[in-house]
Amino acid sequence: MLNLLRNKKIISNLFCYQPQEGGLFRDNILTWPLPKRVIDEYQKKHRRDKWTTLTLSKHRSVLVYHFDYSGSRVFLLEIECRENEGGYCALLLEITEENHQATIKKVINHIAFFRGNLKGAESKIRASSGVLDMKTWVHAYNKKQDSSSSIKPLNHVSFTKALRTLTGE
Repeated sequence: MLNLLRNKKIISNLFCYQPQEGGLFRDNILTWPLPKRVIDEYQKKHRRDKWTTLTLSKHRSVLVYHFDYSGSRVFLLEIECRENEGGYCALLLEITEENHQATIKKVINHIAFFRGNLKGAESKIRASSGVLDMKTWVHAYNKKQDSSSSIKPLNHVSFTKALRTLTGE
């Protein structure tokens, strides 16, 4: 979907934004791991949670992409889900230029603390230093499907609408 939007020149400068340290490989892409132990920003609440793992030996991660849209730098964070879970939930972020790595790490900690409930984590994410704005986006699928593929393509129209809301267009 992102490549389609890039090819249509709706977005530009698309690349996978990888962690500088401690990443997990998924399909040859370095992703951001969810923390094994989640701590709130006041260092008061600690949680070891099974939600941050996919299986006993596989840790859940977050795929992060970076791209430009209508003059704004946008990060797309997609939480890895288990096979039996529903569709993917993604987070669109506008963040300041200072320290992308630290801001994304902080946002991922909030996501883990709220066990992937982005609506529950929204006030904490918005209050994080470096975050300018956010928008959640649950994948919607096109009903039409190429007969040669068993994978339904993502609906880029709903994604573009979420981008417009995020950037105030």
